[in-house]
Amino acid sequence: MIFWRVLWSMVGKDLRIEWRTKQLFISSLSFALLLVFLMGLVLYGSSNMTHFADAGLLWLLIMMAGLFSLNRQDDKERWDGAIYGATMVPTDRSVLFYARVMSHLLFVVVMEVVLVPLYSVVLGTSIQLAWGPIILVLLMGTLGFVAVGALLTSLALTSSLREILVPIMIFPLSVPLLLGVVEVTSSMLQGNWGKGVWWAVIAAYDILFLVLPGLLYDFIAEV
Repeated sequence: MIFWRVLWSMVGKDLRIEWRTKQLFISSLSFALLLVFLMGLVLYGSSNMTHFADAGLLWLLIMMAGLFSLNRQDDKERWDGAIYGATMVPTDRSVLFYARVMSHLLFVVVMEVVLVPLYSVVLGTSIQLAWGPIILVLLMGTLGFVAVGALLTSLALTSSLREILVPIMIFPLSVPLLLGVVEVTSSMLQGNWGKGVWWAVIAAYDILFLVLPGLLYDFIAEV
């Protein structure tokens, strides 16, 4: 019970701070919107893009915006050594990891609510499937990316090169997830759910990077 109280307290704290300042949301969304409009400008009038390329651009956009948001959130946690005070909570230290994952997941999902429809309009993409499956793959893909991002930012927390190290590590580690979500999203652009094996890859990736860091977080926090 203490674990859950601390978890919700940390997530609530992040949401209250963001609600008051809106710095993380505004800066991350502005960055994402700029990327959308640049893509629209470069690809304006293009009719040669395949569904796979269309889905790949969408997910690269989401991941780049998510990485920008993750770095901004990491900066806030380092102010006045706040993250070190959080490690003194009287419960399992993995609560720090899961609170970071949940907070950042909420931030990125809110961005996607604006980003995905705008991307569809600017690049002329129409997803010919019910919104339920689309929301599901967006949530699963975002959750996996946020989880691996939270792990890497925790590992690089004390490094002066964290702004370089995290992007260098996160994209290679995200390759299985990226291939899975792009394949599924590409299939959705054509009006079907996609192959079950890719759904399994996404689910396995989410489970791996949600469970393993939680089990090892006491060690990770000491690195």
